[in-house]
Amino acid sequence: MAIKNIIFFQGKTQYENTGDILINKSLIQLLRKKGEVIINDNGMPDWYVSSIVESKEECISSKDVGFNRLLIKSALFEKGTKVFLIAGPPGHLFGNSANKSFRNILTAGYFSLLNLFGVKIIKIGFSIGPVGKSLAVTERIRAIFTHYYLVRDSISLKLSKSIGIAKADFFPDLAWMYQLKIGSSIQPKRKIVISFRNSIFEGQSDDTYLIKLRESLFAMLRNIDQTYSFEVVYQVKRDYDFCKKLYDELKKEMNITFNETQITLDNAADAYAEAYCVITNRLHGALLGYKYGALPVILTDANDHLKIKGIYQDAGVTELLINIHDGINSNVSQFLSLLENSNAIIGKMNVKEQEYIALSDNILAKILVN
Repeated sequence: MAIKNIIFFQGKTQYENTGDILINKSLIQLLRKKGEVIINDNGMPDWYVSSIVESKEECISSKDVGFNRLLIKSALFEKGTKVFLIAGPPGHLFGNSANKSFRNILTAGYFSLLNLFGVKIIKIGFSIGPVGKSLAVTERIRAIFTHYYLVRDSISLKLSKSIGIAKADFFPDLAWMYQLKIGSSIQPKRKIVISFRNSIFEGQSDDTYLIKLRESLFAMLRNIDQTYSFEVVYQVKRDYDFCKKLYDELKKEMNITFNETQITLDNAADAYAEAYCVITNRLHGALLGYKYGALPVILTDANDHLKIKGIYQDAGVTELLINIHDGINSNVSQFLSLLENSNAIIGKMNVKEQEYIALSDNILAKILVN
């Protein structure tokens, strides 16, 4: 008799961030192929639930029992099954806050209990760093009770190993696995899309960073403003003010439009289908644009923005990282070269994308064998 997989998914995330929706939806699509998925939709907005599920039956709210109780009940009493818990949504772990460290200890205790019940715990599709000593220690403790610890880039993998998480392994960023809706079409490419957040880390805006970012961005656009149209968009609600400010400054010098509607997975074609290039410091803004054939250029502090640096480095496309500290002339020259060689770079990314799709399926097949 075949073993049935039941995969419990803790999906709480940043609902206003289209990038987080992108990677959570991609993960659920992958898991759905390997077993029955049960999503903890408690507290989730209805629109978010409808964007990631195929059927309400996948949601714990459709059951007559709570998420944790059903998890334990399935592990203890459902014969012929293997029970897995996806331990939190994909994302990025960094910092050294007491709250994060305390939550790690609480979670470690819960995971240790689930281990006794035979639940296999999977942490997947995330990056880590930089982290302080307290968070590193508590993350190492939590990882003891996590069976699969799968980070999305080599920098995170090296850091995880260095803080004592020997089981850490690589799993590609889930955005690579996202499939466009059937019927999506690629349009003629004559637009440059611009989309930025005001910092590398949330709530840690830096004046020097923003000044250098603006200087390079404006210079890059001035060199092509007779060739392409420009549009400023935002994928995360809290980016609206900064993106609108960029637009207000740019419109004084060039023809440019601002999209007042937040970019979501449902309307992404409106922003990206005609885009030749997207310039951003948002990882999943870049990779979603790439899915529509846009060249995904990152303009940021290429050394400190570890999450993006690691993923682009692993994909072999570090040329797409434009470092705000390299100087305006260097950045303009690099940008123009990228536009000229766009087809070759996109082709290289297409090859890597297929490698990652095959690798992710192979990893999950080994974990969720039935």
